[in-house]
Amino acid sequence: MADLNWRPPGWSAKPSTPRYLLITKEGASTGHLTISDRALLFGRRVPNEPERGTVRLDHDSISRQHAAIVHSFQGETFAVDLGSRFGTTLDGEKMPANKYTPLREGATLIFGASSRSYTLTATPPAAAA
Repeated sequence: MADLNWRPPGWSAKPSTPRYLLITKEGASTGHLTISDRALLFGRRVPNEPERGTVRLDHDSISRQHAAIVHSFQGETFAVDLGSRFGTTLDGEKMPANKYTPLREGATLIFGASSRSYTLTATPPAAAA
């Protein structure tokens, strides 16, 4: 198992209702992730265990511990780029490193130079179809 240096901040909390990330590649849906815990860590050298808070992304532009999505006690959702080499974009704009940035409904993240995008929604994927 990978040594995870990043830990969710003390102000993080489980969401009262799950959030979802809709995954698309070149405009086509490829699946979704359910976010039901305090945080979800993305990286190249993390276990692929979304139910335990980690998602492995197999792409050369992804850092070992690339970015995270975190929920707060107040019910807000944030994204943070963990100082990755190739960065993270939020709605087409590069995110600053190590700064927790609020995510709104419909916000789209792209990690590194990957062609996959991740869109935040509160609507369960089956109901979104």
